[in-house]
Amino acid sequence: MSRMKIRFWWFSLAACSVLLVTSLVHLVEQQTGHPADESDSLDTTQWRTPAVEERTEGRFQAHKMLNKTLGRMTNQRIMIVTTWRSGSTFLSELLHSLPATYNHYEPLLQFQQRDLRRQSTEWGNTSTEMVDALLRCDYSKLDAFMAFARQEKQEIITRNIHLYSMCKMISRSLCFDAEYLQETCGMFPVQVMKTVRLPLERAAQLMLRSHLDNLKVILLVRDPRATMASRRRMEWCDEPVCNSAELLCEMMVADYHQAAHLRLFYPHRFTVLRYEDLASDPTNVAQSIFDWLQLPWMPEVERYIDGHTKRDLDTPWSTFKKVGSRVSAWKNDSSWRQTHHVQQVCRQALDLYGYVPVSPPLIDEQQTVGYFPRDYQHT
Repeated sequence: MSRMKIRFWWFSLAACSVLLVTSLVHLVEQQTGHPADESDSLDTTQWRTPAVEERTEGRFQAHKMLNKTLGRMTNQRIMIVTTWRSGSTFLSELLHSLPATYNHYEPLLQFQQRDLRRQSTEWGNTSTEMVDALLRCDYSKLDAFMAFARQEKQEIITRNIHLYSMCKMISRSLCFDAEYLQETCGMFPVQVMKTVRLPLERAAQLMLRSHLDNLKVILLVRDPRATMASRRRMEWCDEPVCNSAELLCEMMVADYHQAAHLRLFYPHRFTVLRYEDLASDPTNVAQSIFDWLQLPWMPEVERYIDGHTKRDLDTPWSTFKKVGSRVSAWKNDSSWRQTHHVQQVCRQALDLYGYVPVSPPLIDEQQTVGYFPRDYQHT
């Protein structure tokens, strides 16, 4: 058999393996509600610098996979700006279900519950420059970020499904190698980033930078009553920046006014999305988002929506929710005293974003989501 034929069959086998691994990842997620990589992680005690041959093979596999979709994708960067427990994982996974997308999952995880709106300028600048570097695929000065990803939160890398399904077949160490990530990241036409820590005002500053002129920002908001009900279930949510309804709604009001400015001057690069609208009508709202982003609507996206909106997995990190089931679930998860408190301190935020106050007793049939000003919508 000729050398060319051998190479062809070897490459075909590698490509099939990538598809098989990706399918298994989604299968495990559907059964457990957790990322499949939780039991398939890197043993940090055995991490090593990948060999040159491994990096070369990793780049080739990325190039081979991306060639199938490059003609249908335009180069752009997409950032989801939101806060804890607002549905951002579902939205980011929805966008990442599209082939040829590179997923920057929670790049500021190492900042934990620091309030970057109120922290010193040094912390704010550090976080902004980290995000800037990642959006430029520049890992050269992110040693602390890479060490944190390897030793503390491997999901920063493993949730980058398209990348991880390729590199881990060669070497898991390769997946956590800054040089490989920098070279491979630049091959992907679309980058998706979601962050619950970067303030909208910082994202707006990034939009003004000339080298990020293709950055589009989605401000994702959720009913503060639902957000606070979800946060109460989280043991780690023990700092005011997370467990204070007052601070949450103060941020929402500030973001609303910032959004008005951005929508006026950057209507094609900035939009606002309510989680409730997406959760109530995922297919139509998702199609509208993809149209605004000028992304192709592909079968992989439809499969993701179909697989994640037919049943509930009631676990803290699950993205499997029946259509509309989570929109008013907070009523069953909150006492009237808790709901009344949030409504009292969040009156302005509720009104601005079109959320309707409720009165006791909490009746499921009561409407809680009202009209949202068109100027703030992505349509």
